[in-house]
Amino acid sequence: AIFLATTGSAYPVTRLHVWRQGALTEIAQGSFVSGSTLSVSGNYAIWSWGEYYPDFNLYRINTATGVTTLVTPDAEAAGNSVAADGSVAFSTRSTHQIVRDRDGLQTALTNDPSHWHTEPLIDGDQIVYLRIDPSGVDKPYSIVLIEGADLIPLTGSRAIPPQRGYDYQLKDGWTAYTDLGTQQQLHVFTRSPQGAVTRHTDFSTESRIDRLGGAGEVMIRNGQKRYFSRGLGSVEVSSDDGQAYWLSGAWYVTITTYLTQTL
Repeated sequence: AIFLATTGSAYPVTRLHVWRQGALTEIAQGSFVSGSTLSVSGNYAIWSWGEYYPDFNLYRINTATGVTTLVTPDAEAAGNSVAADGSVAFSTRSTHQIVRDRDGLQTALTNDPSHWHTEPLIDGDQIVYLRIDPSGVDKPYSIVLIEGADLIPLTGSRAIPPQRGYDYQLKDGWTAYTDLGTQQQLHVFTRSPQGAVTRHTDFSTESRIDRLGGAGEVMIRNGQKRYFSRGLGSVEVSSDDGQAYWLSGAWYVTITTYLTQTL
C-alpha cells in the first residue's frame, strides 16, 4: 500500500509512505508532495517531489522490490501516469510534450510545439491525453489517443478543459471519453481495440465517466445517478455517491455514508 499523510498545521508538510512486507517506510516528505502527483498501477507508483516550486523530480517505485528510480527532472508536477508494467507517461515541463519511459528508455511521442500535450494516462501500449492550444482562442481543449505511432483525435475542440478520469480513461485496449452532443451536453463514448466507437448515453444533460471496465463496459454519472452500459442502452444502478470499481472480472460499487449529529 502507498499513501500520503499531511500535517494540519499552518505550513502543512506531506509525507509519502509505503507499507511493504509488514513495514511502514517514509519515502518522501515536503511542502510540495501532493496527492495530485501520485499514480499507482500494479506494483508500481510514481510521484513528484521537489524542495522548490516548480522544480520537481518524477520518481517511480517498484513496491515488490522496494527499488526507487528517478524517471526525469523535467516532468510537470502533476498529471503523469504509470502502467502496471512500470511504463510511465509524462508531460515535459520544458516543452509540454508527451514522453514514455520504459525501464529508462524514453521515447518522445508528440512533437508539436504549437500545442501543449498534458495529463496523460497510460495502459499497455496506449496513452490518452489532453491537447491544449496555448493561445486560448475559441475552444482550445481536445482529447487525443496515442496508439503505436498514431495520434488519433477522439473529440472535437471544446471551451472547458476535460478532466482526466472523468472525461477520459483507458482499460485493456479500450478507451472511454466524453464529447459534446447537439445541445452542447457531454456524452460518454468508448473506442474498442479495433477502433469501433460506441455512444453510451442519450441524456439531455451532462454525463461523465465513473469507471471503464473490461470489454468496454462503462459506469456513468449523470445528474445524481450512476448508470451502467454495455452499449445497448444505459441501466440505472444507484445514486452517484461513492465509486465504481472493475476488479477481477466483476463490478463493485462503494457507497459513501454521511453521518450527522445534532448537538
